[in-house]
Amino acid sequence: MLDNGAGIIISSLVGVFAAGVGYLLQRKDTQHEGMITDLYRKHEEDSAKLQHLELKVAAEYHDKREIEGIVRALKEFLNEKFANLEASINGRRSMDRHEL
Repeated sequence: MLDNGAGIIISSLVGVFAAGVGYLLQRKDTQHEGMITDLYRKHEEDSAKLQHLELKVAAEYHDKREIEGIVRALKEFLNEKFANLEASINGRRSMDRHEL
């Protein structure tokens, strides 16, 4: 069997190894704690942004009938303007023909 001195050396080496593993695990825990804190903070920021976006979308929401009404009014407006433009162009052409 091992003599007393060798046993002490082996016990010391095991103790140093265990302390080293414990130290490395503690450092890893500290790093993970920081990462988790950052992740939680990011989650809170994203959650706040989503809530703000939800309120903004709800405030700017238009249903289909309302959009169809807006498009219909725009179409009528453009048709009227193009009809006026066409009448103006046709009127100018007829005036040009009379001058010739």
